[in-house]
Amino acid sequence: SPAPLSALPTRTFLRSLLFTSVMASPLLKPCLSVLKFMVDSNSMLFSPAKNPVVNYLLRRTIYDHFCAGINEREVRNTVQEMKSLGFKGVILGYARESIAKVEDVDRIQSAEEKQEALDRAVEEWRVGTLRTLGMCGRGNYLAVKYVFSFFITYWMGVESKWVTGLG
Repeated sequence: SPAPLSALPTRTFLRSLLFTSVMASPLLKPCLSVLKFMVDSNSMLFSPAKNPVVNYLLRRTIYDHFCAGINEREVRNTVQEMKSLGFKGVILGYARESIAKVEDVDRIQSAEEKQEALDRAVEEWRVGTLRTLGMCGRGNYLAVKYVFSFFITYWMGVESKWVTGLG
């Protein structure tokens, strides 16, 4: 019988080999620093939001390795690709790089405005998670992430109705 990894596309195998090698080496910290610099950059040269070449390179390497897609069509295609490799099902989880910018919430002075900003972020997470659930087909699973709401509540020191269940 063929080797299990023989079904994996060469590009996917090489990308996985590269990332796991970097993650298990001293190169991880400098690589993460470079990525953070690029993502936070306002420069036309380095910013993925302003430079389509940088955006393309990051999307085809890092993003595509860890994410199923940016919309429902891409997610469904990725799930089909995974199943064509022999997987019986996949685990989908809603994730967003920047659901709520903590720095923006931190600048808000009134507790009421902070609560409104955090409630909007949680509502966005809820809607995104429900949309992801809608993408789960037979044999697939939904990974529900609660860390976001608890982290924000703990970090901001805001008593929240959506965490305490009082809302």
